[in-house]
Amino acid sequence: MEETLELKKVKASRNAVFLEGVRDSLPISLGYIPVAITFALLSKSYGLPNHIIVLMSMLVFSATSQFIAVNLLTLATPYPEIILTTFIINAKNFLLSSALSQKIEPSASKKLRSLISYCIGDEIFILATARKERHVDPAYFLGVNSILYIAYAAGTIVGAYFISDMSPAIATSLGITIYALFLSLLVPAVKKSRKALIISIISILASTALTYLPSISLSPGWVVIIAAVVAAGAGAVIFPVEVHEHE
Repeated sequence: MEETLELKKVKASRNAVFLEGVRDSLPISLGYIPVAITFALLSKSYGLPNHIIVLMSMLVFSATSQFIAVNLLTLATPYPEIILTTFIINAKNFLLSSALSQKIEPSASKKLRSLISYCIGDEIFILATARKERHVDPAYFLGVNSILYIAYAAGTIVGAYFISDMSPAIATSLGITIYALFLSLLVPAVKKSRKALIISIISILASTALTYLPSISLSPGWVVIIAAVVAAGAGAVIFPVEVHEHE
């Protein structure tokens, strides 16, 4: 009887954490929808079939990669080159997933971790790392991921099947929504944490140097990766984390 009550408490607690993830992701999901609609409209203008457009969003779930892949397809770029380009752009997820693996409860199974990793992105990373507890219940990630995935897929379906056309001005404005969304998550974090502010500045300086120095020629994907590694390394040196023996 006591064991049953304990299991009920654990289930209720995880349900609450799941709903907390849903709540935290709702504002972000509102930013995902116009981005997905813009992707669908752009893809249709390039002649891609509606079902392929929707399938890309459901399988890839990465706006940046999808926009670039569609553009490369229209240029008749060889498939291996498209795959390599999108792989480089998404290589930053190696860094994000490595960091989040330390944030998830150690008891989480590999299958559950694999499921969570499928939807890893910048916004999800910020939400998770902003939480105060050392280890986050996997239910929180599932709550966040489920809403963002549904919103992105739904936005793509709306754009592919229910919107026939959109003015260039509106399409362009929707295209920057994801960047405004990212800033809305970053600014509160740097206002609360001096560490976050300094590391963000280092990342911006590194990214700017890698992008605009004439002697350096790198793809956007490599710029993101190198800037992230430089900022993370600098953060580890400037703000080392003390590890106690009993941990």
